[in-house]
Formats: sequence, structure tokens, C-alpha cells
Amino acid sequence: MTHAHDERTSSLRLLGFATVETYPATAISGILKDVASPTVILEDSVAATRNALAAGSDVVGWVDITSPNLVDLLDDLAAEGSLVGVRWNFVSGFANDMCVLRGLRTLADTGLAVLVEGSVAPDQILQSVPELRLL
Repeated sequence: MTHAHDERTSSLRLLGFATVETYPATAISGILKDVASPTVILEDSVAATRNALAAGSDVVGWVDITSPNLVDLLDDLAAEGSLVGVRWNFVSGFANDMCVLRGLRTLADTGLAVLVEGSVAPDQILQSVPELRLL
């Protein structure tokens, strides 16, 4: 995965299985004002999120936003370090999925930003949960 670097923007550090890359993220300067370069967990794993938090990074991590224990999990992760956002892979039809909508509302209530992945346009997500902060 290669991304062009634009000096006028902040960057995200991407932590995958064995790679660390950066790419520009223009929304970061407006959404995460105090975070210059958060670590983004590419693995769909709470354990990888916990490891990055333990390393002292500002983290855009992964959690299953459809989990019935989402509030408790977010509280636990926030106690472990600087969780600044969550990465989620959106698929079409998400607006009809009550578990996804409940999770998005929970993220909005906690103030965490969401890094949008998948085939759904950000404006579609904001139509469903307008108070959500997107990266």
C-alpha cells in the first residue's frame, strides 16, 4: 500500500501485520485537533488495538461496533490509553442494521471519530447519525 504524502496535511500511521505506513488525512486537522499522527490499526482485532494503546500511541483502533458490550469495551480501551477513534468497514444496507446504528450512536456519544472504510459514502453515514465525527 503506497500513499502520496502532502506536507499540508496531518498523517496517519498505519499498523498492519508487519508494516507501518503514513498517508495524508486532511480531516485529521479538523477532527482530531490535538493528535498529529495517530496509529491506525489495520487488523480487525481488539488485541491489536490494546497493543497499540499499551505502546502509548494515540490510536484509531478496531472494535466490533455491533457488540452488545460496546460501551464497556470502549470504557476499558479508554482506560488503557489514548483511543481517539475507531475504524469500521461499512457495507451497503448499514442504515437498516439496528446493531450498526446503535454502535454508531454510541461512538457519537463517546466523541470518538470513525475512520470510514468500505463502499458507503460518508454523507450516507452522516444522514443516519449526523452527530458522528468522521475521518
